[in-house]
Amino acid sequence: LRHKDPAIREQALASIRKADVGLLADILRTGMNSRSREVALNVVTQSGPDGFDAFLSLLDDRAIGVAAGAALFRVAGTVHADRIPALLTCARSKPAVKNYCSQALLKVSHPGAQAQTKALVAALTDPDPVLRACAAAALGQIGTGARLANPALTRALVDASPAVRLQAAEALGRIGGSPEAVQALRKALKDESLEVRREARSALRRLGA
Repeated sequence: LRHKDPAIREQALASIRKADVGLLADILRTGMNSRSREVALNVVTQSGPDGFDAFLSLLDDRAIGVAAGAALFRVAGTVHADRIPALLTCARSKPAVKNYCSQALLKVSHPGAQAQTKALVAALTDPDPVLRACAAAALGQIGTGARLANPALTRALVDASPAVRLQAAEALGRIGGSPEAVQALRKALKDESLEVRREARSALRRLGA
């Protein structure tokens, strides 16, 4: 890629495009110039879900960390549900990419991810309201398998952030609420936020309450 002959440089780039994800990840971590890393980044993104772990390993990279975060969000899917703890750690500790990691939670969470409920419940008390709201939404996407989140989601109905309250109400409607949750949802019908009131009403209808 440093060769003075343009034809040789293009041949090297063509080889990069044909490489497997593991080799491409190595190029991304140790690439000698921005052009090789740019090509590798694009190719790994095109590889779809297989590129997820490569991007996760690059989030601290000063040169391409933000681009890796954006790519991670694009390739994230339900097959990555077991990476929820890693995404939560990323959202808490890497300010430059925290929004990508927080939003990726919504793409990886699904009814088969109930094993990740405890990690998401812990995130409901995070200082960042964006992460709290995403955690609540992710629990809702897990659905009835996340019933142990009921007490934490019930408490989240009085969160300082309207976005968190809204997502908590929706999640309780999807998961199935305890008597305490139903009572809290009824109180949320008087929430100062119109959106929260609407979602509380919708959740109570889903719960038959």
